[in-house]
Amino acid sequence: MIKIKRYELADKLGIEIVDADTMGCIVADIIKNTHTWVDFASGRGEFSLALIKRNSVLNIWNFEKRPDYVEIIDKARKLLPSEESTRIYNITGKIEMVPRGIYASEGILQNSMDVVSLHCYEPGKISEQNVINAIDYVLKSGGHVIITLDSEVDNYKKLLKYLKKRFSKVMIGNHPTGYPQTSYTFALWHRHPEFPGIPPFICIKK
Repeated sequence: MIKIKRYELADKLGIEIVDADTMGCIVADIIKNTHTWVDFASGRGEFSLALIKRNSVLNIWNFEKRPDYVEIIDKARKLLPSEESTRIYNITGKIEMVPRGIYASEGILQNSMDVVSLHCYEPGKISEQNVINAIDYVLKSGGHVIITLDSEVDNYKKLLKYLKKRFSKVMIGNHPTGYPQTSYTFALWHRHPEFPGIPPFICIKK
């Protein structure tokens, strides 16, 4: 679906359309205040770190080298209870996670922040139901959510309708980071319950 059709569809559904600078300001505020950050992405958290770099909220490091990531598998369930990591693994496939406060000494992330990257798809086509399942799982856990997709969604209209029904506020706009993507980026932020006031939104760029 071309970008203009996406925006037309969002407008018909009553979803607010905002510019990239507005998106960037919202993202910056979220980054400064969140305690838990869950990132469903095709890469190793590059999108999250690109947001940090774009908004000059925190210092950036070389995110091409990430030896500190741990894949949560049978032999390496160090960061989540076994039953929890198994449940996530069954939903998303590959899981990588940065322990709380691991970058604090380098000025990268706040002491209280968890950064989680869950790989739930491969670039290409993805079922909107898989995205919905991922959103449902993370929201039930009470966490902060970022979802990025370098893939086309099978039923974009169904996904937008789900978001409109599930959340009190949904916005759509250009990608705020300028980070290159192979097709387009879809992102949904859901503010942690401890930090009310910022609405969840989605941003899309073809």
